[in-house]
Amino acid sequence: MEKKPKIVVLSGKIKTGKSSSLLNWIKHKKVSGFLTPTIEGRKEFYDIEKEAYYPYQLEKKTSDSVIIGDFILNKNTFKLSNIIIKESSQKKFDWIIIDEIGKLELQNKGHNILFKKLLRNSNSNLLIVVRSNLLDEVIIKYNLNEINIIGIDDLRELY
Repeated sequence: MEKKPKIVVLSGKIKTGKSSSLLNWIKHKKVSGFLTPTIEGRKEFYDIEKEAYYPYQLEKKTSDSVIIGDFILNKNTFKLSNIIIKESSQKKFDWIIIDEIGKLELQNKGHNILFKKLLRNSNSNLLIVVRSNLLDEVIIKYNLNEINIIGIDDLRELY
């Protein structure tokens, strides 16, 4: 009998290096998904499997943007994330990473549908990033009962 994939939540406060730590952690691992690291003061979207960066944080609002808090984000990256996760879920990886589940998802936007599908149908372990101030809400919304919550210092202990 195949074991159920595990769900790990990397949690921490805003701007504490969660995405940057994951960039280092994914080296030499069979990982897919996406990260949203801050590079030169701006959020970028990183396709892990293709090792490619795309514009994520925009300077000003356009018809292709969504505003969340202080961020103006490129809507097209949400479409790209759906493609990445759909393709990833059809393969076997050690981990699929979603950076991050947050305010948009709690409003049934952003990666909400994508994450729900992934929770129902994944052959890979899931690693999701959630800000610590939203952790309880995310756990309740997605009924995340069997999870392991870690901080960036615990990453090296994951295989």
